[in-house]
Amino acid sequence: MNKRTYAWLTGLFVLVGLAIGMLLLVTVRGPGWLAQGYQVHAELAAGNGLSVGSPVKFAGVDVGEVRGIRIRRQNAKRPIELTLWIRQDVELYEDDLVLIGLLGILGEKYVEILPGDKRQQRLRPQGQLMGGKPVTEAALTQQVSRTLVEFETALKKVNRLNVDLEPWLALKAQLEDTLKDAQDTLLHIQGLIATL
Repeated sequence: MNKRTYAWLTGLFVLVGLAIGMLLLVTVRGPGWLAQGYQVHAELAAGNGLSVGSPVKFAGVDVGEVRGIRIRRQNAKRPIELTLWIRQDVELYEDDLVLIGLLGILGEKYVEILPGDKRQQRLRPQGQLMGGKPVTEAALTQQVSRTLVEFETALKKVNRLNVDLEPWLALKAQLEDTLKDAQDTLLHIQGLIATL
């Protein structure tokens, strides 16, 4: 083979390698990384285990991802600032609300943007959204525990009325087992997050 044939083969090899690399990149990152978009910021009181790369949803639909998380020391009420990348075709407004949600049983965190009430002033790129009050897993577990105590008190009152309580007591036992499982899962998830 002459030098010209080697040059063509080398060029072809490089082009095939680039095509395979692009295919892998699109497969791993998804086609959204090529999409046009803009960045906005969100102020939150707590990050609740959110990480860079977490999905951003608008009214339940994927519209972007978290590109940055920063802790601001000068703002005591909302010390967490998120940088969110949003697809170009999604219009946000200044009164839209940012919350942190939980995906599936494994508990992957995501950012949920809910439409505001008025939606009059459009949010510009690099604009600021406000976060809603976070509901932590611990607060949710405490509320379930309080509900179970109230349920037990109501069952005792019903018992005084001489009613068959067997189905209710079985339900109470199931609820207590579910709460115990939820607390164990929460402790396990917190342990996993702490190791990250």
